[in-house]
Amino acid sequence: MKIAVCFFGITRNFAKYTLDSIERNVFAEVAQRDSQFRRLAHFNKLTEVTSQRSKESGVSVDPEEFKLLKCDVVEQTDQGEVDQRGACSSIPFITL
Repeated sequence: MKIAVCFFGITRNFAKYTLDSIERNVFAEVAQRDSQFRRLAHFNKLTEVTSQRSKESGVSVDPEEFKLLKCDVVEQTDQGEVDQRGACSSIPFITL
């Protein structure tokens, strides 16, 4: 069986809060089933987060922190370009 562990979104505070847990509870467990498993990712590239949903305003993001996951393949989308183009402005959605 071949396994891929996939990540997406914004990376932040991995080193401080979750990296050890991900390595121990995800990567180590998956490696027992597929020693050649792949780590794939698509992240939003930005330097700070402002989100009404999470009540964050101007929270710094280390744009290089994703490298701690040692992914085999990483794609990034520049969030500033997306915001400027308004690529999702026509999609109706609400924030919970």
